[in-house]
Amino acid sequence: MKRGILFVAVVTLATALTVALAAAPAPAKKGPPAPTTAQWTVMVYIGGDNDLERSVVPDIETELCVPGSNADVNVVCLADRHPGYDRSAGDWTTTKLFYCTEGMTATPENAVADWGERNTADPQTLTDFVLWAQATYPAEHYALFFWDHGWMWRPGKTLRDDTSADAMDEDEFLAAMTAEGVEPIDVAGWDMCERQTIEVAATWASIGAAAVVGSEEDEWWEGVQYDLVVAALQADPTMAPDAMAIAAASTPGGDNRTYSALALDARWDALLEAVDAFAWALEGGLPLYRDAYDDAAKRIQDYGDRDNRDLYDLAHEISLVVDDPVIDATAQGVMDAVDEAVLYSMYRSERYRDSHGVSIWWPRTYDALVYTPNEIDNWAFYQTLEFAKATQWDEFLAAFAQ
Repeated sequence: MKRGILFVAVVTLATALTVALAAAPAPAKKGPPAPTTAQWTVMVYIGGDNDLERSVVPDIETELCVPGSNADVNVVCLADRHPGYDRSAGDWTTTKLFYCTEGMTATPENAVADWGERNTADPQTLTDFVLWAQATYPAEHYALFFWDHGWMWRPGKTLRDDTSADAMDEDEFLAAMTAEGVEPIDVAGWDMCERQTIEVAATWASIGAAAVVGSEEDEWWEGVQYDLVVAALQADPTMAPDAMAIAAASTPGGDNRTYSALALDARWDALLEAVDAFAWALEGGLPLYRDAYDDAAKRIQDYGDRDNRDLYDLAHEISLVVDDPVIDATAQGVMDAVDEAVLYSMYRSERYRDSHGVSIWWPRTYDALVYTPNEIDNWAFYQTLEFAKATQWDEFLAAFAQ
């Protein structure tokens, strides 16, 4: 072959290859690997923009990061701080997200995201956190713990954010957790005061949670010990929601007076029906037994809020003083249903010996019924609760307080 002919052949071949390569699709860029699905993702919503700020960093470093996440259990938190109570870990005050690993410090460089100054009492902040955690750290099961101040179902008193002068109420929890894209939570936990009430539980039953963990009484400094919760999950990552709720409810330290886990499945439905029947019976018996109810109320187990009463003990005390077949039968129905729905309950000291794991609001007087510790009408708000909609209890309260 002549050199010129060879040159033309080579050029022609090169041109053909160039055209072919140009026509072929470009290789895909290698992005981050798809998130793997763990057994559990534990989310902790830390509202520390208040006088609890000094406990934010210690709870992240000495609990959430001991032992921290592994392949089976993701541990994540949102934490907001207040400018003024604590200067540790770089004295940051914005809202940061942490993926907690063993031995991690809660310093800004270890945060996986910084959302700036956010109002943790805004339901949108809660929605954003849950959506982020579920998308970034997916799991077969989810637990969501709330860390902050709390006061039963009362409006304006739970998840207090002092910088924003705001709090999150029951209707806002419901809106946040039923927003588009949010997957159901298996276990909800209250690392705060007096939130293990039937009224609060009704909100989370409507959200679709399988169980709720919390204290009937005010909570003290130790609260939920997350290191023990995470360690239990890592030891048995396939544990069901009931078992996880029991594990969490059994961890609070010795300065806590009550703690319990409550199922929100068919056992919850039976409890709600039992309370509804009891409320109808109590209301029907008012003409004859009003004084007996009032006498029983003086002995019912109560807590920091004196109108917050143990539900089982309420039914028990009423049954002791009222000799009426309908009231006695429905009171026993409540006690039986509490025994079935409460998965675990503990109390410390004789002061709380009549605690059985879930409380209910029962003000004895009209003044207590309409008492408003803030600018929100508490009684009007109570009647909007999922629990009030589902039972006759609020109608009984109104009739009793007349």
